[in-house]
Amino acid sequence: METPFPKSISFAKKYSRLLEIVKASDTLGILINADPDSMASAMALKRIFWKKARSVSVYRINSIKRADNLAFVKFLTVDHKHIRYLKRSRIKKWALVDSQPQHHELFMKQQYDIIIDHHPVTDQLQANFLDIREDYGANSSIMAEYLKAGKIKPSSKLATALFYGIKTDTHNFVRATISHDMDAFKYLYRFTSLRILRKIESSEMTRGMLFEYRRAMERLIFIGDIAFVHMERVDNPDLLVLIADFFMKIAEIQWSIVSGVYQKNLEGYEVMKIIVPTVGAVPHQRTAGYIIDIAKRLNTQLVVLRILSEDETEAAGEQSLSLFIENGKKKESAGEWNL
Repeated sequence: METPFPKSISFAKKYSRLLEIVKASDTLGILINADPDSMASAMALKRIFWKKARSVSVYRINSIKRADNLAFVKFLTVDHKHIRYLKRSRIKKWALVDSQPQHHELFMKQQYDIIIDHHPVTDQLQANFLDIREDYGANSSIMAEYLKAGKIKPSSKLATALFYGIKTDTHNFVRATISHDMDAFKYLYRFTSLRILRKIESSEMTRGMLFEYRRAMERLIFIGDIAFVHMERVDNPDLLVLIADFFMKIAEIQWSIVSGVYQKNLEGYEVMKIIVPTVGAVPHQRTAGYIIDIAKRLNTQLVVLRILSEDETEAAGEQSLSLFIENGKKKESAGEWNL
């Protein structure tokens, strides 16, 4: 099968087809790029083939460092291994969930029997069982549908994992989602452990991260309504995201920009770029000036993208871009900035 199922096919039929892919004598290997949505999806697929395959193993290609994701693994007893421990000769059938082969070079080394994902298809896919649902906000929602189709009551931990996977991948339903995500969310709620869920959601920090937060506080600079900090070298790039989110809790702040250097030496880096997407109302002139000041401090290139709405023309979008150009020219003439 080289094309995904048409939308008209029911999950009951897809579930029956899925069961045909893996035999009782098969060993199934599931590959993931570990985050809550992919780990929950792998747990669900493993449950579907419980007692229907000789063995099912989950392998992740990445390290898990975020405190909340570590709590997810701990409290939900997620059973998986790093891909370094994979012995391919022991696996007969292969599955990939919440991703596609072209998403990572480690995924491209394998031919897959099963691919279930919700991301847009960017390349030709081949698998005996291929289900791509681009209109789902989370892969966990798809896997909840398979459990329902198979009349499998999820355990409390599996339901909590899928429930949390939907919450995180839809950003608590802030991202565009459809009724299927809401339906899966409501279905899973009755089986979800709210105690474990609260523990995972509150596990945003480790003792080691307190030092990094203190370092960020000491380096924090306010430029207008922007909170800016350059952390220099960091061991975990996810830290930058957490600190940026933290500073967005300041009432007077509209923008939070946190940068750092991960793994490579500064001398070996390509030119750093700050990507500024703009959409909707035209940015304020002062905001453009603030962002240019930050780019100057970091000695980076500034790339401004205008996302046009359906009723906007290119000419309207150029109004937003011109703000940055005009501010840049003013600073260049003042000797503050070189375009």
